Amino acid sequence: MNYTTETGYNNPQTNERRIELPYLFQFIDETKENETLLEVGNVSPNYRDGKHTVLDYSQGKPNVIRESIVTYRPNVKFDRIVSISTFEHIAEFSKESIVDAFNNIMMNVLKPNGLMLFSIPAGYCGEMDNFIINNNFDKEIYLKRVDDKNNWEFSDRKGFEIAQYNKPFNNGNLIFVGLVKNCDEEV
Repeated sequence: MNYTTETGYNNPQTNERRIELPYLFQFIDETKENETLLEVGNVSPNYRDGKHTVLDYSQGKPNVIRESIVTYRPNVKFDRIVSISTFEHIAEFSKESIVDAFNNIMMNVLKPNGLMLFSIPAGYCGEMDNFIINNNFDKEIYLKRVDDKNNWEFSDRKGFEIAQYNKPFNNGNLIFVGLVKNCDEEV
């Protein structure tokens, strides 16, 4: 799992990227050669080169599809989707909701039996927090920042419910990592 943190981009040694990047790159690295992968949010290309498709509504960079995940309809669905600290920003760029984004992913973007891994910081977006609290996912990991040296430990759903963004430390103080398997059948 090779990647650089010396890019000058969102220094992971000082924030939640420190614990998100290993999950991101493990998921990417586990993608088989015959599987397709979509990254929602232009995160991984800032740390290493990749050969997968990247979708990001706010960043019009080369090789990045500039479209919202709420409206994105690829010609061919993806086997795997990964998104690191992106879904909480949907309301900033769209009038649609988090639920609209997840419904679109399950119906139009992710293949049946496909997997999606995503993370979000607790307390950044109330709609996203409520979505996490009111749903169950195939796998749920809660990670809590414990000091100003950016050390983290495992937490739980109750910790997520009371966590605040930017308190007591800058940026995310509790991160949710979820894994979802698309059980919808092709229509």
